[in-house]
Amino acid sequence: MIELLAAAALTPTPIGPGRAYAPSAGRPLERCADRRAAAHVELFANRRAIVIPAGIGGCNAGARTRAPAGIVELARPGLVLGDLFRAWGRPLGAHRLLSFRSSATVRVYVNGRAVSGAVTAVPLTPGAEVVVELGGYVPPHRAFLFPRRTT
Repeated sequence: MIELLAAAALTPTPIGPGRAYAPSAGRPLERCADRRAAAHVELFANRRAIVIPAGIGGCNAGARTRAPAGIVELARPGLVLGDLFRAWGRPLGAHRLLSFRSSATVRVYVNGRAVSGAVTAVPLTPGAEVVVELGGYVPPHRAFLFPRRTT
């Protein structure tokens, strides 16, 4: 049984089919000069991964993405998950994650631990691993290995 659980933890969750699992954003932000602290955000609906695209926010946005890797750059302390979704122009609520709706509530985990309260109020802190799920359960990661900064 332990081997089965360990194998499940190492098996990547596939990206879901269709546009609902690969929503768009703005243009890529390669030209933003400053580097910022970052949190990592993962989204899942119906036990399938959702790609967080590059181009969320802008160079001056509080929360932004440069690549489709879930790395969210943070301009200042105090940003919350709702700030990311507002910059993206996409819905997030107690029973809604992007275009997905359910009578079940959206669940959020930070560094592998369940967080209660309003999903939009979950803090985005530097180095945090934030997992957002609607539908079936996907074991949340406890950490993310951020790439080294080259600048």
